[in-house]
Amino acid sequence: MKRRLSERERRFCRVYALLRNPKEAAIRAGWPPERAEAEALALLDRKEAQEAIRAYPVGEALEDAATAGYLRLAFGSQGDAVKLAFLGEEELPEDLEKLDLFGVAEIRRVKGGGFEVKLVNRLEALDRLAALAQRKSQEEGDRFYEALSRAAMEETNEGD
Repeated sequence: MKRRLSERERRFCRVYALLRNPKEAAIRAGWPPERAEAEALALLDRKEAQEAIRAYPVGEALEDAATAGYLRLAFGSQGDAVKLAFLGEEELPEDLEKLDLFGVAEIRRVKGGGFEVKLVNRLEALDRLAALAQRKSQEEGDRFYEALSRAAMEETNEGD
């Protein structure tokens, strides 16, 4: 008997279709890191999940993921990265996987203890977002122009 996928399970399928990493997809879908891999593998065994993953358009997903990633880099919180920078080596949190370090470009140990954390350039992320938006706008304009041209050609052919 088929069981419908929950919202979290559908989110997992969408992310998995893009990343092909079960544990990462499960974490992003909302499962705790310590259970993520087991939940992901169980879900991947279900026919409903397999069908949902196959149905998700990967090209569109890549563009959506890139946009979401740049938005997160440009506007996301850097609180966990700052927290990490002020910790000593012996103070590393046990739940390190739960820290949001998406905007971190580099982490280095510093002599004397502690870490140096280099963050991504937010202005560069904004530039990339603007370029994506411009390209999308151009593609939509091109499609409109092509449709208009086809309609004009059909009108001309009907008049002959």
